[in-house]
Amino acid sequence: MMTNSINLNRKQLEKLYEITQHFKEVENFELEVDHSSGIGAGICVRFDLFDNRDTTVDITDVSNW
Repeated sequence: MMTNSINLNRKQLEKLYEITQHFKEVENFELEVDHSSGIGAGICVRFDLFDNRDTTVDITDVSNW
């Protein structure tokens, strides 16, 4: 069985909470992780606002890079 995990720090969780409070009509949020920078994981929140997966918010915390 393969499992994946995403580590979020407190700052990223606060951003995620703010997003959920601002977009109360949105029911589902998708977290995307991108390792292409070579420095650290970029994390974005994607959701449907007007169209399918049309909105993306970057919650990457680069303070540890």
